[in-house]
Amino acid sequence: MKTTVHRHPGPEASYVIEGMECVETPSGKVMSRAGQGAVIAEGVPMELQNPGPGTRRAVALILHESSHHWSAIAPDWTPKGLCNL
Repeated sequence: MKTTVHRHPGPEASYVIEGMECVETPSGKVMSRAGQGAVIAEGVPMELQNPGPGTRRAVALILHESSHHWSAIAPDWTPKGLCNL
């Protein structure tokens, strides 16, 4: 599983219930395993993927004003592949 490169108009908080996830941003990568979470700041371009062989189950919350769509494609940044294990 890999998302398109995107950004959110507010911070995104995620918590991994099972498996793992990796989020790559221009600042590097954030790995979260079951029982761990991460927060990505508003407007930061990102690509999220499940680098593990098993199922990833997680919850995510994106805080944003209702007048904005919750997500937008971010064509102005290209990941380096840091989450490709």
